[in-house]
Amino acid sequence: MSAEGGGPAGGPSAPDTGLKVGLEIHQQLSTAKLFCRCPSELEEEVAGTFVRRLRATKSEMGEVDQAALAESQKRQLFEYQMTPSASCLVDADEEPPSPLNDEALDVALAMAALSSMDIVDEVHVMRKIVVDGSNTTGFQRTALVAGGGALPMKDGSGVRLQSLCVEEDSAREMAEKGGRVLYRLDRLGIPLIEIATAPDIRSGEEAREVAARIGALLRATRRVKRGIGTIRQDINVSVDGGNRVELKGVQDLRSMPQVVDEEAARQRRLNRAAEVLRGRGLDPKTLHIEPHNVAFIFEKTDSKLVRKALDTGGSVWGIRLPGFAGTLGESLSGTPGVRVLGPELSQRARVMGLGGTIHSEEGDLGAKYGFSEGEVAALKDKLKVGSEDCFLVAAGSPDVLARAFKSIIDRARIAPLGASSEVRAVNLEDTERFSTRFLRPMPGAARMYPETDIPPIRLAGERLERVRAKLPPMPEDQLAEIVRRSGVSPALGEQLAQTDNLDRFEEVALDETSGSAPDAGQMVQVNSAVARLLLTELSDAEGDSKFDWKRAREVIEALRDGMRRGEIAKEAIGPLFVAVVRRGEPLQRAIAGAQGLSLEDARRAVRTLVEGKEALVREKGEAAHGPLMGLAMKELRGKVDGKLIAEWLELEIAALLQRRGGP
Repeated sequence: MSAEGGGPAGGPSAPDTGLKVGLEIHQQLSTAKLFCRCPSELEEEVAGTFVRRLRATKSEMGEVDQAALAESQKRQLFEYQMTPSASCLVDADEEPPSPLNDEALDVALAMAALSSMDIVDEVHVMRKIVVDGSNTTGFQRTALVAGGGALPMKDGSGVRLQSLCVEEDSAREMAEKGGRVLYRLDRLGIPLIEIATAPDIRSGEEAREVAARIGALLRATRRVKRGIGTIRQDINVSVDGGNRVELKGVQDLRSMPQVVDEEAARQRRLNRAAEVLRGRGLDPKTLHIEPHNVAFIFEKTDSKLVRKALDTGGSVWGIRLPGFAGTLGESLSGTPGVRVLGPELSQRARVMGLGGTIHSEEGDLGAKYGFSEGEVAALKDKLKVGSEDCFLVAAGSPDVLARAFKSIIDRARIAPLGASSEVRAVNLEDTERFSTRFLRPMPGAARMYPETDIPPIRLAGERLERVRAKLPPMPEDQLAEIVRRSGVSPALGEQLAQTDNLDRFEEVALDETSGSAPDAGQMVQVNSAVARLLLTELSDAEGDSKFDWKRAREVIEALRDGMRRGEIAKEAIGPLFVAVVRRGEPLQRAIAGAQGLSLEDARRAVRTLVEGKEALVREKGEAAHGPLMGLAMKELRGKVDGKLIAEWLELEIAALLQRRGGP
């Protein structure tokens, strides 16, 4: 994490008066799809495929949305996979949509009421232009349900809420190769609640707190999906009164402070570069940048990258960036390995299908790319590069170069204005910095227009009264009641509440239909063991794409009942869960293996251990309990409750000392 990024990596970021952050939370609902009645389930089986190409069109006002235009310029081909039961002709855009799902709308109304938002009088479905292939229609259907309201924060302040919409989720992207993107239609149409906050958030840590609070309210409805990919956070960030940048797809709340800090640092780096460019007299209105074909310079090149392009019918283009010296590389960033404007231009090229770019501030171009000194000198001469200038070159097919250099030049021309307003994706694999990459320009008002196939829905008073009458308790009240009934510690309950597992814990731990604890103390032990299992082994298991909560719940219930009957030690449930859910061992065989040692045999093993360490016991007396406990647990862990082992050791040590006359 760079010093300019805010707080230290992994730590809280301090409030920043120049930083503005807003959130957009997207949560899947556990109802049927929004505009058909297919189940909201993901499927692995494919029933058929079809192919389409999408293009940007004018809105009702005769305007073309710039984000949609940028997507259509990629000229990608989209292949769609139908599934047996979770997709239909509505998803394929071969049949008109059904009326908006009433059940999903009621969940959205409940969430609006829990958030004290102002509900609209009439719901109108709109079309939002999306031509990246994630929707077969070329648009996403969305409907405003409520606006206004505020979330109270710990310091007494409030974060305003701007809107709550119900909308359809996009198709699942399965693969991308060679200008062809593969989507699966099972996710397309799953209902989402989208909640947007005002830009009232002043730090990355506060953004995490707000997202956690909204997530808790959504889960309080008991009608939302759980697990990886069912809730997504988009973050809007701007610094010092600059342009808004939208960061897509943040899933892990723990990384949110770092994501915000790094984006704020990136924008400030770009703003510093803009100051340098303006100081040299650069003005976007008069800045002229023209691409040149420089392939002739590389006719005998030893550069493998350039040679490959030329040998396959490609070309090499280059541009002079007048007055850009010192702004593309590391010199303005203050952090080794972190460049300023260079990545901004390269990312624009990549989005248009170009593999990458090479610029004059990357260091030794001979060592990195095989350019000779003569080739570099010829480039500077052809492009008329002076002491305050830079050059940028790229190799590829002529049509891709044309698209890519148009995007590069468009971005370079506005560099004197600082960070540009755009949509970016977080590089989740970059866990050290959580850097981002360019996706597309920021969409504008031209992307929205009315949906003519779905009539408006009047929200009569009777419907709202019915929704409000069935509102669930607030998250903190639900948590307090679950802690009281289960007997687990408030701290353990709070850990569950910060994940998707509080209602799962309630389902499993407070289910008394089978098994029974002999006393209240045993109940607390069982429930605490189940809670820790949900927070550890279950959380790890959810990372598997084939994770199935229904199956996991069956296993947890069997383990819970075994603990209630005293047949399974609480130390055993973690290894047993892993064996059954992660490794696929049969449940009863795994449990039988853990139960293979009777309590009588276990007690005998403890007695044998103590007698075999008589010298140690005579030397240390009761203090021998510690080292012997470690040896006993090594042998009996997962087979007998550790508390019981400790009690047996205490009794056996005392008995040996009494028989032998003490230490």
